Amino acid sequence: MSIDHLSGAIRVFGARAIDHDLDLIGDADHIIDMGPGGGPDGGRIIATGTPRQPAATRDSLTGRYLRRHQHLAESGR
Repeated sequence: MSIDHLSGAIRVFGARAIDHDLDLIGDADHIIDMGPGGGPDGGRIIATGTPRQPAATRDSLTGRYLRRHQHLAESGR
């Protein structure tokens, strides 16, 4: 199954996913970004909302990658 099919299914069925694919995260209606790290270094909510909220949150590692990913997508790279 391609990421496009998965993104479409999530939009249609309102599924929830735990993922690190930036295309899937960027298409999400709502994100709960946990961190600040993994395992024992995580467990706190860093940012929540549409993809714009984590992207605008300085402490969000996901937001940092989303900002870069969105910038590259907009520039056609």
